Order: sequence, then C-alpha cells, then structure tokens
Amino acid sequence: MYKSIRNVIIAVLALVLCVSFFGCSDSGPGDVAENTSSDAGQENASDIIQETAYDYLVLVNKQNALPDNWEDVIELEESDNRWGETYLVEKAALAAFKELQKDLLENDGIIIELDSTYRSVKRQQEIWDEFEAEKGIEYARQYVAVPGHSEHHTGLAIDICIEKDGVRIDDNDQMIAEREIFAQIHKKLADYGFILRFLEGQNDITGYAYEPWHFRYINSVDIAKEIMDKGITFEEYLGEVPETAASVDYGTSELYSEDEMKAAVNMVKTAFFSWGDNQLKSITYAGDGCNSEENIAWANSLQDGAVFTQVIEFLADFHSSADGESALNPDEDYEAWQWWLARTDGGDWMIVSNGY
Repeated sequence: MYKSIRNVIIAVLALVLCVSFFGCSDSGPGDVAENTSSDAGQENASDIIQETAYDYLVLVNKQNALPDNWEDVIELEESDNRWGETYLVEKAALAAFKELQKDLLENDGIIIELDSTYRSVKRQQEIWDEFEAEKGIEYARQYVAVPGHSEHHTGLAIDICIEKDGVRIDDNDQMIAEREIFAQIHKKLADYGFILRFLEGQNDITGYAYEPWHFRYINSVDIAKEIMDKGITFEEYLGEVPETAASVDYGTSELYSEDEMKAAVNMVKTAFFSWGDNQLKSITYAGDGCNSEENIAWANSLQDGAVFTQVIEFLADFHSSADGESALNPDEDYEAWQWWLARTDGGDWMIVSNGY
C-alpha cells in the first residue's frame, strides 16, 4: 500500500511540475528555451522532481535518516503562537494545523498552540553537542535525537502546548495528565491529515515514549484515519517495524479478544519502558487458565477495596541495560517475567503485580 500511494504522489507531482515548468498541456514553440525535444523535456522534468518534490509519507526515526536534499526543497512558512513565539512549519501542514486549531476552539473550547516545529539538522547538532558536553555521550544518546534522525527536521512534525483556564501548559508530565483534553484533540487529528506519532506503550517500535502532544502531518485524511482507527504506529503502517521491536504472541483465548489483550500489553510496555533503557524481546500470553477464582481473589487482596472479576497474565523476555540504573541486574537476560493485570468485566486493565 505504501509503495502504491507513494507512486501516486510522485505521479501527481510530476504532472504539476511538468505543467508549471514546461507548459505540457498547451506549450508552443519557444516555451522551453534552447531545447524543444520531448525526450529532453522529460529528462529535465525528472531532474526537477528529484530536486523539489518531497514525500509526505517520509519516515524519519532512529533507523531512517532525513533524505539528503530534504532541507533544500521543503516549503516552510512562519507562524506566531499567541505568545508571540515564531515557528517554521511545512506549508500544507501549517494550513491544516490552523484548521484543526480553529475547529477545537470553536467546537470544543480547547486552545492548542505551536510549541516545537521545524528544527534544522544543524540546530540538532548544536543541541546534541550541548548535551554531550554537559551530561556526557551516554546521556545524549538516551535523550537527544541523533542529528539527521529527528522527525522535526521534516517540518511535518508539530509539538503543541495547550492553554487551560488562562494558563499555558507545556510541561510534559502536566500534559500527559490532561488525558480528557488530549482524547478530544486526538479524535480530530485524522480529519486534518494528522496522526498521533508516538503511541502509548509502543516505545519498542517508535523509539520514543508516549507523547500526546506530538502530531505528524501526512497530507492524507484517508490514510490518517486508517492509522488512527487501527491504533497502529506510523512504522507499522509503512511496514517498517524495526528488528529490535518486541514480538507479541497473543496465543488463543476464549475469554478475551485480541483488542482486549492488546490493551493489556500496551500497559505492560508502558510500565516496562518506565524502568529505563532495557530491551524488551517478547511478550507471551500465559493462557486462559490464569483467570481462576484463586488468582482473582489474590489480585483483589493486593488492592484495598478491589472488586476485580478477571485477571490476565503475560510473560516477558528482556535484557537489562548495562548502565545498572534500574533495580535489575545490569546486562542480564530475564525470561518469563510475570505481568499480572486485573479488571472488572469490560473495564480497564490495571497492573497488580510483576516479577518472578
């Protein structure tokens, strides 16, 4: 699907560029200086496409670098937020953002503003050098995108902040806590060609923790809706899941649907990655037999006043970080680490225990 969509985009761009630069539909003698052969015209048009066209489905992450000529051809526009701060955003992405912003304000009373947008590779290098000098190379590797591998280089990534009760909220932890507001925002992203880029519990695929404020413009409402409706990452849609991503075996269950188990797995991933830079290898469903009356009673005993009616168990294999920052033994393989979650029928899962 990705290749076919990209081919359509390139074909349309070729037609637009051909008309703009060579007057293909109605050009007469002399319209193209010095060279009027059709073959030569097609070759020149192809050169122009390579120099000026960019792909809205470009993937820039820890495994994929920004295309070499991207910064030369991207069309950026300036925009000020309500506090007078000026940002650069890709032209179509900025127009779509303003429509989203207007919709949220007029229909939901939600104020969103630009907080971080286009960042050049040069500026990213400066940030990297600053962190490396102050905190060391290992810290920089963990918390700063490698220059050339930040999605903000594309001009298609927008980090927002919100204003609530007249107060600007741009602290990460505070924004994550505003789940109701961001749930309303996320419902409208696809209508304007945006997706939520870094999903909760998908660090092993995206390389980053949950960021409810980080939106990515892809210039297609249909594709955006497919991605958002399925609740998948951009990497999964493009078929570019990194080899280091954890495998998940949902097995077979007569109790839970895959969506129900996926919700539990996402909670496990979120909790796991909060421990630090450990490598999650696999997660396996332990089977329906774990949902016994004995285990339900045990789960209820762990939470005061709990009335859980269902439990679920997953087994995780992972390798601990060599830095020894967590309570785990450094640089060690762990197998069949138990994760127990519980809920009331049809409710949200809660992690009640993990370990051996």
